Amino acid sequence: MENELHFLTAALKQVMNREVKNWGYFQTTKDDEFSYLGIPSLPVLKFYQNDKSLLYRAFWESGRETGELDAIASKTWKKEPSVSIKKKQRAVHTKNRAVGEKKQRVYEIICRHDDREAVRIVDRLLANLLKTRLESLVDYVTADEVAPQIIIMTE
Repeated sequence: MENELHFLTAALKQVMNREVKNWGYFQTTKDDEFSYLGIPSLPVLKFYQNDKSLLYRAFWESGRETGELDAIASKTWKKEPSVSIKKKQRAVHTKNRAVGEKKQRVYEIICRHDDREAVRIVDRLLANLLKTRLESLVDYVTADEVAPQIIIMTE
């Protein structure tokens, strides 16, 4: 899907990299804490990220059906993120009895179901980009740990 929607994918990458683009079909902006993506005929996407703690959240602005990015700070946002990451840890039994159990970090990228197909497509693209970013950030494994698992889920 990313290959078919390369302009939208590029815009989502700009949001994740906190780049500003105020021309063209997909426009991005940022403030101190958030990045925003304006898509005509859709609500504004608000994106929060913290790469150090691997915390990412995306919200769709409720009640706003335009891609204009003016006066976005004063608007009401949904409480629950449309895309978010849950970090978990689980014990994995190994075949080697001397080692016993190893830990495995599990990152669940959660996409909340939305009735609008266009929103679901954007959320899925963002989830795939987040998965790629996480794969590049969590590649280290200690001796008592199994390689991390990154899963995209829909709720």
